[in-house]
Amino acid sequence: IGHVVAAESTAPLFLDAAVSTHTPGMMKDTPAGSLPAVPQCRHLLYVMHTSGSTGKPKAAGVYHDSFVQFIHWWNHELQLGPDARCLLINKITFDLAQKCVWGALLTGGELHLAPTRHFDPLLAVERVAQKQISWINCTPSMAYAMVESSEEPTRDLSSLDLLLLGGEPIDKRRLSDWLSAADCRTT
Repeated sequence: IGHVVAAESTAPLFLDAAVSTHTPGMMKDTPAGSLPAVPQCRHLLYVMHTSGSTGKPKAAGVYHDSFVQFIHWWNHELQLGPDARCLLINKITFDLAQKCVWGALLTGGELHLAPTRHFDPLLAVERVAQKQISWINCTPSMAYAMVESSEEPTRDLSSLDLLLLGGEPIDKRRLSDWLSAADCRTT
């Protein structure tokens, strides 16, 4: 990362000799020619490190054009809009978290962060109910923990329009009580 645009309050988080930090106040008086170059389609957006299903560490590059196309498809396919409220319960560095972050922010929706640094299913269920969260993208094991930790998952998770699962095999039996509720729709 060579350049970061940050609010005045968060700019100190990026103090690093290798990173140029720009704030909106700094940028308004900066000649256009000296601003960081606009990323091009085939510029690398980020690198994801994974061992995937092989257990062998590797890195995969994600490029601007493919990521933007994917997020636009994701938002269109799931019909996410400004009224959608996503709860990010995964670590931001987990690859499926990017769909939550950008799926919410690029539609004008709300992105809610988990209330603790480590996943706590009870607090996540509580946040879903309090903030009327409409979608979550997580691993099946996180979904099981949320459903099994709630005394009344049908009530506590009733605001969810979408529960998107991935990253590991899904055992529908562990979600059966919640899936069989009258208000739950599956596709």
